[in-house]
Amino acid sequence: MIALVSAISGDRLYDPEQTAESGWHRFYTHWKDCDNPGAYLRACVMNVARDELRAMRGAPIIELASGDFAEHLPCLSTPLAGFDPWDRELTDALASLSDKLRAAVVLDTELNPGERSVAEIAEMLQITRLAAHMRLKRAYARLRKTLPDGYLEKRKARLRATGELEERSAT
Repeated sequence: MIALVSAISGDRLYDPEQTAESGWHRFYTHWKDCDNPGAYLRACVMNVARDELRAMRGAPIIELASGDFAEHLPCLSTPLAGFDPWDRELTDALASLSDKLRAAVVLDTELNPGERSVAEIAEMLQITRLAAHMRLKRAYARLRKTLPDGYLEKRKARLRATGELEERSAT
């Protein structure tokens, strides 16, 4: 759930772990009555994340002086210092998507390809199957436009090379 919050917020929330925990608290009071607790938990966590992002929209701009320059960040608290995502191009491309499109992509890629159907994504997002399908189409089309040329080939090669690493003993 923490990864889901991080993906939805695009690094705009100070503490994704706290946000996910707040979602668990909303979920806990109703878990006995749920037909699909996994989907309800995701919906609770996503709703908390969206609420926090909405609250940030109206927040004052905080000026942080850093060396010779000052950064203007619309946030309620200071951002994570030193956060360096593993794949900067993909992180930036996902951050450029709207919250709704990013949520659909995260749910689609959260498991192995093909393990989650569009109907399941629609149920988790509480939208129709057609709306979920269209969100995925729009999101992937925007990602293809946003990502640099040759990105997918480079990523496949990098993942392939990472998978071929040998495990060595610590001694």
